[in-house]
Amino acid sequence: MKHTTGKYNYYELFKHITNPNVPAESFIGPLKVELSDTRGRGLYATRDIKRGELLSATKAYAFYKWNMELKDVSRTQRVNAAHEDMANAIFERINNNPEEALRVNMLCDGKSSPTHVSIEMLNNHYAFIPDNTTITLEKIRQIIRHNAYSVQYWCTNTTFMKQASIKDKSPFKTDDFGSGLWILDSFYNHSCDPNVISLYIGDVKFVRAVRDIKAGEECLIQYLDINESYNKRQKTLKDGYGF
Repeated sequence: MKHTTGKYNYYELFKHITNPNVPAESFIGPLKVELSDTRGRGLYATRDIKRGELLSATKAYAFYKWNMELKDVSRTQRVNAAHEDMANAIFERINNNPEEALRVNMLCDGKSSPTHVSIEMLNNHYAFIPDNTTITLEKIRQIIRHNAYSVQYWCTNTTFMKQASIKDKSPFKTDDFGSGLWILDSFYNHSCDPNVISLYIGDVKFVRAVRDIKAGEECLIQYLDINESYNKRQKTLKDGYGF
């Protein structure tokens, strides 16, 4: 379902914060898909956007909670396990409904990505692929590797909270983590100096402008903690996203 106004009752949504299927409709704001000279496909502003404006709120195509009960297991192992569960679930979903392949095939697998994608396709969940195109389990694994996010259900992003008029976060704090694949959000490119920020509530990802954005400017998000060292960020981007 689609949300037309982009106005959400965050306090009500926070009641479902540990739910991997939060009851919220998706919203896509003033965005369009375009090709850049250096980053490939990206999301661009269709008009001037004010600081604090909500750009998108989308539910994950697939979302899996980490198994936090396992002891002596590294973060990487938890992520890999969630990604493998996600890949198998998506593969089964496609086998049961081949039209689902149209949605997944819009995403980059590290080798190729369709250039004929529009915001209307993302909004209506379809895309053109040749009749002889098949999506293998391995391709799904690579799509997840290059597009999935591993997140804490409650991200203490004080900038986002202030802009969304969220004052008291203490009742909603949780240590649950999960990994998800968001179709629209996979088109936000990375920058260590982003102009948009995100907040996760369960399987819903909210994205707001962190500063004024001009019409035609690309909307860039951070894929990782920019407070980490340069070398660690480079390694994470290389290992996790392939660049």
